[in-house]
Amino acid sequence: VAAAYLDSRARLGFPMAPKDWAADVLAQIERKVAA
Repeated sequence: VAAAYLDSRARLGFPMAPKDWAADVLAQIERKVAA
C-alpha cells in the first residue's frame, strides 16, 4: 500500500512536500528504477 501511495504521489510531483525533499525522493526512485 505504501509503495502504491508513494508511486501515486511521485506521479503528482509530491504536491504536499517541500520541493527539495520531493526532488531528493524522486532522485532515489530514479536510482531504484535504474538499478
